Amino acid sequence: MENKCLCCGKCCYGIVDGISKPCPYLKELKNGKTKCIIYKKRLGTIISKDSKGNIRICGFRKETDNSYLGCPLNPLKN
Repeated sequence: MENKCLCCGKCCYGIVDGISKPCPYLKELKNGKTKCIIYKKRLGTIISKDSKGNIRICGFRKETDNSYLGCPLNPLKN
């Protein structure tokens, strides 16, 4: 599954206080792809906290919604 990823970063966005925001550890590269700067230690890391105290924790990609247009991991095979 890892080798199919386009490294677009869309699965590393989340809703914080009603606004879609990227993970603070997601960095855009010059070639337009993205990279997680804490990849090896990302699992379980708190990546956002909203004004109500709700936290978002980084997890496995298979647990994220891959329904993004053009994502090769999309179960609908767009």
